[in-house]
Amino acid sequence: MSRPLRWWLGHVASVCLVSVGVLPVHGQHCAVMDSSAGNYLVNINGQTYLAVPLATAKEALKAREELSAALSRAQAADSLLACYERMNAAYERHFRLQSALLEQSQLLYSGYRQLAQDYRRIKGEAFVRFEAGVGAVRDHDRDELLPVLLVGPSAGRLSVWAFLNARTSGFIFGGNLPLRWSPLF
Repeated sequence: MSRPLRWWLGHVASVCLVSVGVLPVHGQHCAVMDSSAGNYLVNINGQTYLAVPLATAKEALKAREELSAALSRAQAADSLLACYERMNAAYERHFRLQSALLEQSQLLYSGYRQLAQDYRRIKGEAFVRFEAGVGAVRDHDRDELLPVLLVGPSAGRLSVWAFLNARTSGFIFGGNLPLRWSPLF
């Protein structure tokens, strides 16, 4: 028989001896009601108590400590999982913003590339040009068409033309506005 079991049996026996009257304790009545599975039900003055061996009590305390530690670990794991979920949401938001930024930068890149091509094309055009053309003018007095030569210099978008034929001459001052067609408009 183990030492803690003997200790508990000694206590139960003393309680029983007190109840029989061998060891009087100020009129208390004590009786052992059941002794199954190493536990004892003891009735003292109408109150029922459970008497367990010390080893069983230590095991119960150890199980309670292990349960408390497991609950603490579970709370820590839940907290960590919640933190991971928040970080995952933040990373997904960052990824969406990064994708949108990448799309915008690609649009800007293609726009700047088109702008650079336009500047190269404009730079390739001559700033000062000489323009010439031929045409016809109606002489209302004689009701006939007369050939006309149109010549003149042009600087940028401004032009000055002189027209010459056998009977008349003159000049025209004008501007050049390029019309560009775009499929977007």
